[in-house]
This record gives sequence, structure tokens and C-alpha cells, in this order.
Amino acid sequence: MNNQRLHIYKTLKTWFSTNKYIDHIFTFEKTNFEQNEKRFISNIIFGVIQWHLQLEYILNKFYKRPPSLKTKILLFMGSYELLFLNNTKDYATVHSIVEMSKKLDKKSTSFINAILRKVIKFRENSSYEKFKNDENIPLNVKYSFPEWLVEKLQNDFKNDAESLLRIFNENPLQMIRIVNLQKRDEIILELKEMEIFKNENEYDNNFIEVTSFQPILKHSFFTNGWITIQDVSTSFPVKLLLQDNPKSVVDVCSAPGGKLFYLKQNLPEEIPLSAYDIDIFRLKKTQNNGKRLSLSNIDYKTADAQNFEFPKATHFLIDAPCSGLGVIRKKPDLRWRRKEKDITELISIQKNILYNISKYVKSNGAIIYSTCTIGDDENWDIINDFLKQNKDFKIKKANSETIPPELIDDNGAVKTLPHLHFCEGSFAVMLKKH
Repeated sequence: MNNQRLHIYKTLKTWFSTNKYIDHIFTFEKTNFEQNEKRFISNIIFGVIQWHLQLEYILNKFYKRPPSLKTKILLFMGSYELLFLNNTKDYATVHSIVEMSKKLDKKSTSFINAILRKVIKFRENSSYEKFKNDENIPLNVKYSFPEWLVEKLQNDFKNDAESLLRIFNENPLQMIRIVNLQKRDEIILELKEMEIFKNENEYDNNFIEVTSFQPILKHSFFTNGWITIQDVSTSFPVKLLLQDNPKSVVDVCSAPGGKLFYLKQNLPEEIPLSAYDIDIFRLKKTQNNGKRLSLSNIDYKTADAQNFEFPKATHFLIDAPCSGLGVIRKKPDLRWRRKEKDITELISIQKNILYNISKYVKSNGAIIYSTCTIGDDENWDIINDFLKQNKDFKIKKANSETIPPELIDDNGAVKTLPHLHFCEGSFAVMLKKH
């Protein structure tokens, strides 16, 4: 049996059988796959997860009764390859899936063979192209999203909803940040020689878009802390905070540390910086990442930002727990694992954190509230509700000298949208205490 496809099948079977996120299941540990094999495996796993609603809609045309989960996963694997990948031969795909079925689900072998051949015909006679352009096909099927999330995007973004759905299905931006600026030219030259350099980001040329992370992870530039994996959208809350001349800073939801480390690098050494997080394991990982980047003098502590009594400081950074809808293209199963009720629960947490932190801000200090989501319910609605009940806080508008003006909304917050800007979706606003 093909070891690559068996690895794919086992991973997908676990994902479809549990509520686990794929990054808690999928691993190449204890395997000896080559890089090209790893790319193939990752492509099929993430592709099937992302597109399985559309695939199921199409496959349902070819049988009367839903097959078993085993059979369905094999059909998802085969049909994704046949409809989405151009670098595999149809006969090889069908043969491989049929051979797998003989070992895993022998009764379904002839059924799987027949269905996959129908999928090929569906593609070859242009039915698939017609399907993708058919305006009568529901958007959730066309873009393979849960119905509630499509409705939410339509409510929040009106005519832009379909553009968001479209870009959420595109390959995610793969971006690194140059940490060791003295080695900037050397790093960029090496990335070009490795043939993975794509471009410098439009908003900050120390954020570099690359075509692949895989060659970077074992490179000395990464292991020695000269570069780190980070999207430029994470820099804007930090730049917003730095605009306000902080004297002491507390990051209350600091894991995994992207904003924390960018802040540490740009904060004068004499200004104290503390990092808190509710998850001790994620905080420990954050601390280890800080060591890799050679960043010291950060005070790490565990705390629940909803109720912990923090030391007073001039500035607090809240990277609030959120639905993460701004980074869906980086997380293919987020659309399926996130539920509508989760957002209601997250809003309650966000409010609790913001209200709690407000008690520890010194006069003339500020809170930076940020998320990696894009709807008003987790952003402006939270802020407006807070301001109504806390008259000693006001919005201080972002300064366009360090943040691109096209990213600053009419109320002075920083807002990025993946279908409009060169980064992932995010939100950040400064609440100034008077």
C-alpha cells in the first residue's frame, strides 16, 4: 500500500472522527518521507479538509446512499486529486485509491472505482467548470464553508463577502520577519539563492514573503534567531503602542509571542516588559522562542487576564482570544471547528479581559486592544460597549507616520482585510486613559 496515501488516510480518518484541530493530529514525526512527498501529503490533507463540503456535494450526484466514513474518505482523497491537482495522472490516482480500498474497505472497491471514473468524466466534459460558475450553487458549497459563516460574512461585509470567501481559499501568505537587521542583506541574498524569496512586504520591508517555510526551519538563520515566521499584520498593534511613548508595558495574552518579541526589539531597553498568558505550556514555548531570538529581560508569568490583579503599568497590550476568522487561509480546518456559539462565548471573554485590564492602566496610559478577526462583533462592538461605560478612556487615532494610512479606518483603528491588503485579517485600536 502506498505509504504516502496511507498517512493521508489515517490523518483524515482521525480528523473526521474527532473534534481535534488538524495541527493536533498531523505530524511527520517517526516518518522518513522526502520533502516532495511531504508536500504532496500536506496538500491532500489540507485540501480535503478545506474542500470536503464541495466534494461531498459533487459526489452525492453519483450515488444514492451515503457510503461509510472509510469509503467517503477514500473518495474525498481521490476526487480532490482529480479535481484540484494537475501534477498527477488520473489512472495513477484511481489505481492507488482502489488498491487502498482493497486493504481498508474491500467491499467498496468496485464502487470507489466507478465513482472516481464518474468524477473524471464530470471534469472532462466541463461539468465541473459549469458547476463553479453556476450562480444557483449556494455560496457555502461553491467555496466550501459552513452556512452560518457565509451568512455572517454576508451580514458583516455585504458585497465584499464573496471576495473574502474567494481569498480565504487561496494559498496563505508565507511571511518571515528579519530579526537581525544587521544581517538583512545577507539573509535576503540567501533566500534568493534558496529560490524561496518572493518579495518584501509593502508595509514593512523587514517582513519578507517566501514561497515555502520548509527549507527555513532547519536553516541556521532560523535556529540562530536571525529570522522568525510572522505576518506583518501582527506588527501593527505594536507600532500603535509604540506611538504613545510607553514607560512600562504588560502583554496580557502573550503566547505565541509574535507581538511580544517585536515589541521587545523595538522598546527601549530600560522600559520594563512583562508577558502573561493563561496557558502555562504555551507560555513556556513562548519563553523558549524568546531565547532562540536572544531576547531577555522579559518577565513571564501565568495569569487569566479576565480576573488577575496585574501590576499597574502605563501600557497594556491585549491580543484578545478571538474567532481567528482573519487568518482562515492559514488554518484550513478553522472554518469547520469554529462554531457560531463560540463567538458568543469569546465576546464574553473579550469584554471581561478589557474591563479587568482597564483597572490597572496608569493615568495618561493606554490599552491596545487587538484581534486576528474581522467582524465588528469582536472588535468595534466590544470597544463601543467599553467606552460607554468607561468615560475616562477615549480612542487615540493611529498615526499614519508609522502605520500605512490605507489601513487606518475612519475611527482611528488599524484594520486589515486579506482581500484588500498585503497581509492577514486583523484589528487594533488604542484606548487612551485620561
